[in-house]
Amino acid sequence: MLYKQGYFTINDDLITYKNQGTRVSGAAQDAGAELLGTKSLKTLYMQYKNDPKFEKIKKLTTN
Repeated sequence: MLYKQGYFTINDDLITYKNQGTRVSGAAQDAGAELLGTKSLKTLYMQYKNDPKFEKIKKLTTN
């Protein structure tokens, strides 16, 4: 079965999602990761703050 595996990193106001592709560990994991995008957390908040799903997600991540 093929699947994509990724992770988020947060640095100050920027959130970045990287796609690993295959599981490896340590520095090799980050070195081989495909950058899928970086976006400001403030921009994401402004984009999604009025979406009804936002409150559900916020509760899941803050409880």
